[in-house]
Amino acid sequence: MMLRFRRPIALLLCICALFCLASCKKEETAGPTPTPEVPDWENPYTDLTEDMWVYPYVARLGDAGVFSGDGTFEPDALVTGTELYGYLQTLAGALNVTVPDMGEPSAESLTRADICVILANFARGCELSLHAWHLPRAHREALDLSSGTQNAVTACAAAGIITDDDGSGGHSLQLDQTVTRAQCAVMLCKLLDVDKSRGETPVDFSLNAYNDLYAALSQDLTHVPECDPVDASYFDDAVFVGDSVSLRLQYYCTSNGALGDTTFLCSGSLSATNALWAVGSESVHPSYQGKKMLIEDGIAACGAKKAYIMLGMNNISFGVDNATADMVTLMDRILEKAPDVTLIIQAVTPMTAASRIRSNALNNEKIDEYNEAMRQICQERGWYFLDVNTQFKDENNDLVRSYCSDADEMGIHFSTAAAEIWVNYLKTHVPAELLDA
Repeated sequence: MMLRFRRPIALLLCICALFCLASCKKEETAGPTPTPEVPDWENPYTDLTEDMWVYPYVARLGDAGVFSGDGTFEPDALVTGTELYGYLQTLAGALNVTVPDMGEPSAESLTRADICVILANFARGCELSLHAWHLPRAHREALDLSSGTQNAVTACAAAGIITDDDGSGGHSLQLDQTVTRAQCAVMLCKLLDVDKSRGETPVDFSLNAYNDLYAALSQDLTHVPECDPVDASYFDDAVFVGDSVSLRLQYYCTSNGALGDTTFLCSGSLSATNALWAVGSESVHPSYQGKKMLIEDGIAACGAKKAYIMLGMNNISFGVDNATADMVTLMDRILEKAPDVTLIIQAVTPMTAASRIRSNALNNEKIDEYNEAMRQICQERGWYFLDVNTQFKDENNDLVRSYCSDADEMGIHFSTAAAEIWVNYLKTHVPAELLDA
């Protein structure tokens, strides 16, 4: 609804300026696609009523001839590639553009990522000029997708064609979820209502438009830069998962609150391998609120939003490939139970030169190999990787002797001085995305 102001025009200009400044501070500068005005349209669908949220979108598309037919619309049915291509044929007519060659459509249902690729191809082929509702950015959940899909996702998200499901302005696009006809209608409305005069900030639908954004994101994920130290309260919604090396961090922080009210799920001899085993009287699973439980259940139970995980010392000797594979399995289990948690993998720390448990299967070279493999996995999966190990190495790549509480024995456990350095590193190496959250 338009509002009428009787104040001087200068006041309006000031308000607009303030709004622009405020919006520039956030990466996303507008909300979800606005609901279109309902046209004077004769509804042919028996299962579509005016009180349904999707009605304005279907009405808009029906009035333009994009949707046709009668009987039932079935808004909750999954849209297929064949159906979407048919919609785009009629949409092209409504826009008075020529349909580009987009290949053979699939008769299968489509994911949100699939929709992005198809609509980006359509927009590019038709040379549509869409206004950017949001600043283009790389999306962590698209990192393991092809370059073409990544660019399509960023373009469609910037144009407001695809958003987070609940319209809250969050960052989860749920790219692997299938799309219903109702959801597809919302996306098509954005294309139908394209206003070519609003092209001051056009969305770039070319195939390699946003490669640099994804390259930069990969760099940020695996090389978290130094930042100003955060307050201990930043870690109130964090959980630390680790073995006996992390137990020293737990004891140190529990005694002085150095990491706020963070939760620790640490246990001696814990690894990503035995963390996958069933909980039992002899298992080494950590406890939460006095109850031994699986890592994924503990993280879900404590409601953590950030999970700092350091595991590997106890299973690298069984092979780096096996150790990293078990880590991936464990991380997937965690995300299944706590899908909103941000994973921050901490590099495994080194051993002293005098460590008695060093062997051909477990040594600092193997630890470095494991860390590098995990770094690559984090880059591919959109997880953060934290180089905490660099703070404890000497010139020979060994754990600094003064940082170790058992330098001539196991040669892996930390001293209080090392725990203090660890805390300082954590406070000054926070992912920028989490600082802005």
